[in-house]
Amino acid sequence: MKSILVTQRIFKDKYGHFSDRLENSYINFLSRFDINPILLPNLGINTISYLIANKCKGIILTGGEDINPNLYSNNKSSLDPHFDIRDDNEIELLKYSVEKKIPLLGICRGSQLTNVYFKGGLTSNLFKIDSNFKNKKHKISLFNKPFGFKDKSIEVNSFHNQGILDHQLSDELIVLAKTDVLNNIELFKHKILPIIGMQWHPERTNDSELLDVLILKTFINLIQ
Repeated sequence: MKSILVTQRIFKDKYGHFSDRLENSYINFLSRFDINPILLPNLGINTISYLIANKCKGIILTGGEDINPNLYSNNKSSLDPHFDIRDDNEIELLKYSVEKKIPLLGICRGSQLTNVYFKGGLTSNLFKIDSNFKNKKHKISLFNKPFGFKDKSIEVNSFHNQGILDHQLSDELIVLAKTDVLNNIELFKHKILPIIGMQWHPERTNDSELLDVLILKTFINLIQ
């Protein structure tokens, strides 16, 4: 069984207390594969030492709260600095993944941050640009039979406020799928490195289960 470092969202309750959270659906989904998930706390610890100590051979950046706009635009953000801890942790993991060629899978927010790390852009409030993004699922078009999946289109779930429009994708990444509306990037891989990003949530109810399984199996097979 392969140990994989899995990041968590930061939650602030009504009393102002912070905690880490990971939906049970992630564990249920990952348990179907040869994966031992090691959850990363958002404590500002030495993230890489934690990864090494737990003998993690791969990284999954999960979904969650919006990425701080300061990382991809000139707009100053008033977000609580507690939330920056997660961005800092995950950027450190991306850097280490690139340096050591450790396989990394970005899911929803994780795919967006991966694109930002490679000097790509993000667009906020997609639903204000097109009301279709208020729906909880939409159709995407696939290119070049990604990971052996032969269908040219499929419906996936949609739970995101930020997104990567076609022109905002990093030059280091290859698009594998995008929406028919706004050309929002839904699936990509790095040109050279073992890095994959998917915008939708494979751990949640989805019509794309076959593709989801192929993506996870590809990611796992990348791990030495």
